[in-house]
Amino acid sequence: MSQRWKLFLLTGLMIVMLVLIARQSLNIYQNIKQVHAPTPQTRQDKELQIHHWETIRELAQKCGMSEKEVFSYLQITPQPGDENLTLRALKNKYNKTQDEMESNLKILITNSARKHGTTR
Repeated sequence: MSQRWKLFLLTGLMIVMLVLIARQSLNIYQNIKQVHAPTPQTRQDKELQIHHWETIRELAQKCGMSEKEVFSYLQITPQPGDENLTLRALKNKYNKTQDEMESNLKILITNSARKHGTTR
């Protein structure tokens, strides 16, 4: 293969790659544009959001109560080190069902809101 053919092939590959990169960048840009930023009407700051990856320690800080209170709302007798486990790990460790955990967390949220005088 001559030097000229190699240069032609390399130039063609570069053009194809640039077209593919431009096309993918356009797709990414359009997908980002479709994500809507939250407005004051759609924000849910009023309600306490609890996630399964949060630990009891984090949840206690978020709700403004002690770790013992959080464990009592979850109906769990804690062992040492349980405050560092996630809610999912606690659910599995103590064989709680998803419904039990959700109902206990709802009670915790409402009592936390009453304790702080807010409507969550």
